[in-house]
Amino acid sequence: MKQRLLLGACLCFSLSISAQTTISHATNSPRSGDVLVKQQIEYFSDGEEGSDAVWDFSDLRTTGEMFVQEYLCDSDSVLIGTDPEMMYRYGKGKDSLNLVSVESPLKIIRYETPQTLITYPFLYGSNICNPFYGIGAYCKQQTIRHKGTLLVEANAQGSIIEAGGDTLRNALRVHSLRISSLSMHSPSDTLYSDSSYQKQEIEERDQWFVRGYRYPIYETVSTTYYDDMTQVSCIQNAYHYLPEDQVALGDPVNEDILTEDSLAQAAAMGIIHYTVEYDGNTLTLNYDLDADATISTVICNKMGMLFQRRSERMAAGQNYQMQFNCSGLRPDDYILYINVNGKIYSEKFKVK
Repeated sequence: MKQRLLLGACLCFSLSISAQTTISHATNSPRSGDVLVKQQIEYFSDGEEGSDAVWDFSDLRTTGEMFVQEYLCDSDSVLIGTDPEMMYRYGKGKDSLNLVSVESPLKIIRYETPQTLITYPFLYGSNICNPFYGIGAYCKQQTIRHKGTLLVEANAQGSIIEAGGDTLRNALRVHSLRISSLSMHSPSDTLYSDSSYQKQEIEERDQWFVRGYRYPIYETVSTTYYDDMTQVSCIQNAYHYLPEDQVALGDPVNEDILTEDSLAQAAAMGIIHYTVEYDGNTLTLNYDLDADATISTVICNKMGMLFQRRSERMAAGQNYQMQFNCSGLRPDDYILYINVNGKIYSEKFKVK
């Protein structure tokens, strides 16, 4: 029996990025006075790399934990960031953001060679690789040395599907890989050398930035610890920074961008009237057009894997039809995206 799906909702999504997301000092540098509440959610895979990615985060569940992250001004060039566990000091310049020290109740490390977390501007395909070195104290009794290499790459762009069906366009994923060694020794230990008493740490971090928002919308962190190259633990966490909370921060630069994008989307008049039918093997798009249009369609899964893609130019008219053979798809949830002259519609369907 055919299952008839009426597509009555328009989701603000585009597979061809209409305005490439660029991380810049003006739009994304942390600001003194900003207080963010990050919602802890279940850890998830980072999904596909590349352009035109689709990240379906609509089913991610919260753990119920909430954390406050705050930024304060230390000086004209140094910014302090705090969370429940650590305090961070950042060297804040027009062309980069650098981590210059970390501090907790037990330890403090000052980086003689800072960690360059991002450079401005940073866009899809940008990457940096920099060594870092820090020295400090643990419990005011042991000397700490932290050194390694930080690699940062903007390796994917696309759109994010939120809970409730809202879609965030123009998302840029930034992947960071930090490979480092951490050592502690007594200041009086004259036999200490860089090659002894070391533990290893590998941290992978993914952040999803969206055009019009200063801070990431989603973030995952996976940290693996080693003792003499033997893995001893792996800690993985994920967070959601709610878009509406970021809007409430009062950010004129990004408010103007969101308004501009909203007006551009509204200007694309809805000229299509359609339904979708799925009978278990074939997905059929039936539609009428009020004006000439380019119809671009994509079928993919929640991980952003592309299965079918089609595009055609059609004149204004009625009783058009586009069919997709779904008999080869594995049982899963899938998404049909339809781009009509830049106005976007979408619908989930299930292959059983």
